Amino acid sequence: MRQRKYTLPRHTNLASQGNRTAAFFVDLAIFLGATLAFFFGCFNLAFKPITKPANELINEERINSGLYEKGDDGEAKLISSNNSYEVFIDSLKYYYFNYLPGKDIKEGLEACKSKDESYDVAWFNLNVLEIGAPESDKYFVYQKNGEEDDLTKVGVRDEKFSDELINKFVQDQYVYTIQEHFNHVDYIASEGAKLLFYPTLGFALSAFISGAILYVVVPWILKNGQTVGKKIFKLGLADNEGYKFRNSQLLMRFMPLGVLTLSLIMFAFVHLYVALSITLIIFLVSFALAMASPKKTSLHDLCARTIVVDLKNSILFENSIEEDAYILKEDNINPTQEGIGDGEEPDISYEK
Repeated sequence: MRQRKYTLPRHTNLASQGNRTAAFFVDLAIFLGATLAFFFGCFNLAFKPITKPANELINEERINSGLYEKGDDGEAKLISSNNSYEVFIDSLKYYYFNYLPGKDIKEGLEACKSKDESYDVAWFNLNVLEIGAPESDKYFVYQKNGEEDDLTKVGVRDEKFSDELINKFVQDQYVYTIQEHFNHVDYIASEGAKLLFYPTLGFALSAFISGAILYVVVPWILKNGQTVGKKIFKLGLADNEGYKFRNSQLLMRFMPLGVLTLSLIMFAFVHLYVALSITLIIFLVSFALAMASPKKTSLHDLCARTIVVDLKNSILFENSIEEDAYILKEDNINPTQEGIGDGEEPDISYEK
């Protein structure tokens, strides 16, 4: 019995890292294009009827709140930055003093559905105009009642500051109110979560289906485990021993990372930056493994027990028996070879 001194079959050659990387980016471009096509062509259209009520409710409440203007098309839009600071102050006052507590609502509008909070002038002066707030530039000051500060009235601008600084401060407070207060009102946040959840789910499903087609169906059709990128660069798959792989390994190669991708995209619904960071770390670890491991195996190769080979310079066998038969025929080994006596077996061991 011959002693094998190699890690891969004689005719199996690993793909170069350059070709693997190039094929990866080709497949990535196709994957992203297919994902967007599925999302905008299928899931986005399918989810629109579901999210329409939430869209309409939020649009209506934006207008009712006084924080938004009503456009000609009926859609709420932010107050134009070209307006004076008084316009933004009036908008904020209406939101906190009228809309939230449900007092003196403008005709045709409705009060906030959550009336459990009330905001008075003192709160507005401190938290919106930041009069008396520690470590803050005092762009606004209390109105005076004689020599005393009148705490019952909304503050006025400090004239020592320029119009530019006053406008910027008030507009920043306006944007902050929308982002950190209005969008977190209970029922607004609930409806907003629906608007975020369904597109996220649609994108996740689009990515999963695109990945399954690109990394399972296409390689099964093209044979040799070739994706489009691998086909272009004449690469293919073999099992980790260097012989022909089984079709079930295509599924194993895709499923762990496919499920992980699906989970990360859904996780992004809660913590986008954490999901992106985890995805980047996994990609870098996988790339480092492909660079450093003897067989250039990345994470999905380890899961499926596969390797990426250069098909142009490889011959893939079903098993070692088929390989041995090919080697004997290729080397034309017979007892009359030089250095081999009658009755002796040829030494056909070789190194990779």
